[in-house]
Amino acid sequence: MNHTRLSRSQKENATANPMYRYLTILTIASMAGLQTWRTLFNNFAVDAASLTGYHIGIIQAVREIPGFLALLAIFVIRFIPEHKLSAVSIFTLGTGVALTGFSLPSAV
Repeated sequence: MNHTRLSRSQKENATANPMYRYLTILTIASMAGLQTWRTLFNNFAVDAASLTGYHIGIIQAVREIPGFLALLAIFVIRFIPEHKLSAVSIFTLGTGVALTGFSLPSAV
């Protein structure tokens, strides 16, 4: 394999690129959203809502649906630029995490 090292000026040019900053923020937002969902699921759904293994299985099955929609995303990229599609995806993730708190029964 041929590994190429970037010079300091090439690294500075890459980090100054607005798309680099956008992708960095997008990655951080995605990881924060997924970690928030996982925390909500583990702490609230299992402990407070007393979900059984069957319920958790249904939730996990529904959670896998976006993986099956990957082909649709590839098709949509033909019509929408990738960075706009990624922004819509992160917005959808945030909306889903926000709705998780409203859709589960309260332990009050």
